[in-house]
Amino acid sequence: DKNKVTMNTIRFIDTQLGAISDSLGIAEEQMQNFRSVNKIINLSEMGAQIMDNVITLEKQKSEEHLKEKYYAYLENYIRKSNPLEELIAPSIMGVNDPVMIAIIQKLTEAYAKKKTVEMSYQENNPIVKEANQNLMSLQQILLENIHNVQKNSKVVLADLDLRIQKLNQEISKLPSNEQKLLNINRRYQLSDKLYTYLLEKRAE
Repeated sequence: DKNKVTMNTIRFIDTQLGAISDSLGIAEEQMQNFRSVNKIINLSEMGAQIMDNVITLEKQKSEEHLKEKYYAYLENYIRKSNPLEELIAPSIMGVNDPVMIAIIQKLTEAYAKKKTVEMSYQENNPIVKEANQNLMSLQQILLENIHNVQKNSKVVLADLDLRIQKLNQEISKLPSNEQKLLNINRRYQLSDKLYTYLLEKRAE
C-alpha cells in the first residue's frame, strides 16, 4: 500500500528531523551569542577553506549514520516479518547498494506470490510451502547482505573520522577566537545542510 509506505517513510524521516532541528536551533543561538560578544565576525580565508572541507566530510559522515539507522530499521522489519508492501525503499534514504535493492525487489515479489497462492490453496499445499520457503530463503539472504553493508559502513566511517581528525589538527593551529567561531559555524552549517537534505527526502 503506497499510502502506508509514504506514512512509514515520513515517520522515519521526521524522527531524524526532530533531533537535527534541536541541534540547528542551539547552533544558531550559539553563533549569535558569540558574534555579539566578540569582534571577529568572519573567518580568515584559511579558516573558511578548512571549514568547507570539514563540513563536506561531516555531512558524508552524518549521511552514513542515517544509512546505518536505515539498515537497523530494515533488519528489525524483516526479523519481525512485517508486511513487505509497507517497507521503506532503500533509495529513499540514500542507500544505493545494487545487491540490497535487487534482493528487496525479489523479496517483495516473493511476498506478493505467497499472498496470491495463500488465497487459492490450503496452508499444507506444496505450492504454499514452496512459496513460504522461497520467502524465508530470501529473507536470510537479505539479512546477510545487511550485515555485509553494515561492515562496509563502519570502514567508511572510520576513514571519514581519520580525515576529519587531520582537519581538526589544522583547526587547532588557528587563533583561539577563530577556532571557536569555526566550530560554532560548522555545527550550524552541518545541521542546516542535513535538515535540508532530509526535507528533500521527505518531499520525495
